[in-house]
Amino acid sequence: MPRPIPSGLISGSNRIYRSAPRRGDEIAEALAGILCRGGGSVLITSSRRTHAAGLALLREQLGGFSTASLDGSGENLYFAYLGLADTVLVAGDYVAMVSEAAGTGKPVPILNLDGGNAKFARFHVAMRAAGITRPFSGRIEGWSDPVPDDTKRVGAALHLFALGRRKRA
Repeated sequence: MPRPIPSGLISGSNRIYRSAPRRGDEIAEALAGILCRGGGSVLITSSRRTHAAGLALLREQLGGFSTASLDGSGENLYFAYLGLADTVLVAGDYVAMVSEAAGTGKPVPILNLDGGNAKFARFHVAMRAAGITRPFSGRIEGWSDPVPDDTKRVGAALHLFALGRRKRA
């Protein structure tokens, strides 16, 4: 597949976010625009919440381009898509997908959806403040994405906890 390769992690509606058909259309137009301007390929993966009609529309609109998409059948290539991508566009309603994309060290633009709540807002503010994500602007922007080191952070917290327990004993 020709490069650059943006990977789109697309989800669907839940109690907090609504994935309106017009938003899927906007995402497809943005991805097609990226490919028209800069060439390359796109990898699409969805969640079990993704509407089949929206995914079909996305595939249809990207049909003239070099694309690959997961449909839930066969081998799960999700982590391969993360590894191959130059940029990982993620729907903002899925903390796990955003976190997994952030672990790649690649740019992670967030695709905004209708809805949200305070918990998701805090998460996205923290990820943007740390320089890990940015809102999707319709263009692929390169930036150096700091890879979160949660192992080091948790290790330090456990070390402090253990020291505190030793002092009390």
